[in-house]
Amino acid sequence: MKPIFIAGPHGSGKTTLISKLIVKSDRFIKDDYEIDFSNDMETLSSMTIFEKCLIRLYHRFYTAELAIKKCGMSKENDKILVVDRSIYDSLVYIEVEYKLGELSDEQYHKLREIVDNSLAMIEPYTVVLNPNPEEIVRRLEIRRATGTRKKEIRCVLARIMLIMWVR
Repeated sequence: MKPIFIAGPHGSGKTTLISKLIVKSDRFIKDDYEIDFSNDMETLSSMTIFEKCLIRLYHRFYTAELAIKKCGMSKENDKILVVDRSIYDSLVYIEVEYKLGELSDEQYHKLREIVDNSLAMIEPYTVVLNPNPEEIVRRLEIRRATGTRKKEIRCVLARIMLIMWVR
């Protein structure tokens, strides 16, 4: 089994893509070690931006390590483990927070060092979904209107910057 990581902003279609892959072929398996930071970590709102970036980055590294280990132990060589999110997602958030002035130079460089070392150790095969920024905003507005997503403007900005950074 091989892992594939799907990266991109909220509203880019990660969940839709993963769902369609799983329905279309039994070769694809969705990872089962997801965490919802908003609900599973009640103390997240009281953390600094640096702490939030750090914990998400370590989680994504841990998730990648688990995926690689799971694939290495599997006898199903024709299967693909699809993982929602990647270390690249964390990299973009770090860049955004730094550009917004929320991270000091020292914090930024510490986080970048972790990202660079993580990517060198894991070398994750990652598919980055990169839709039009206006489409992202439209999808997020629909989610906000229907009550499925209640994010502040910083998150919308981060996602749009993700798209522009990847391009």
